[in-house]
Amino acid sequence: MVDRNKVIQVALGEVGYREKASNAYLDDFTANAGNGNYTKYARDIDAIPGFYNGAKQSFDWCDVFADWCYTRAYGLPLALNLICQPVQSAGAGCKYSAAYYQAKGRFFQKPEPGDQIFFCYGGEVSHTGIVVEVNNYAIITVEGNVNGGVQKCSYPHSSTAIYGYGRPCWELYDDAESEQETPSAPKPNTVDVTVTLPIINYGDTGFHVKLMQTALIGRGFSCGSWGADGDYGTQTKIGLYEFQKAKGLTTDFVCDSDDWTALLK
Repeated sequence: MVDRNKVIQVALGEVGYREKASNAYLDDFTANAGNGNYTKYARDIDAIPGFYNGAKQSFDWCDVFADWCYTRAYGLPLALNLICQPVQSAGAGCKYSAAYYQAKGRFFQKPEPGDQIFFCYGGEVSHTGIVVEVNNYAIITVEGNVNGGVQKCSYPHSSTAIYGYGRPCWELYDDAESEQETPSAPKPNTVDVTVTLPIINYGDTGFHVKLMQTALIGRGFSCGSWGADGDYGTQTKIGLYEFQKAKGLTTDFVCDSDDWTALLK
């Protein structure tokens, strides 16, 4: 069965993060704090080709934070299925994100932990977060873009600001795990494709470097303040080294077939 607590733990782990004044020190929780709407969450999502319908760095980021948490907890492409979003979605906007849940029949008025909560202010759905706890007295959430950062908040069940709750399609994940645990015969009309990825060396640039950086960031290893920029520089070298060390791979700063396999597993 799916562990719905994973997204809750990811969200709780981000409490205290401060948005940045500029596109620098994005991975540091408190450095370069400001009101420029620059975050590591937008950087990482922007690095995923086709996630949104455009780059979202420097824009309001409460929904970007929620989508980042689901993506970090469950990976791609499953996260998009869980949160009911198509590729190149408008899901960085709260009203659009809520509408995607509604279109799939996944929008409710009673909360459960792991839900995406939506708020309506001034007659418009304009804020969101993740439900981390529900008790008899309150709904506990973690939200991005609150007072310039990520905060833990609470609301009475009777709060009129709450628009409703988008519930991820958890059963899709259950099915996926069942298929992994009990391998079945290949389906007809399918084709197995083998892709050979190049060896990446320090100083290389281009698409495959960006792919390597995106995979590293997705695994929780920083490539520096510029993120997945397609340039294998010093910060990316450090990130790859830390990944290789963590996975018991040869720490040679070279991304070869063994490293690609571990990154994309």
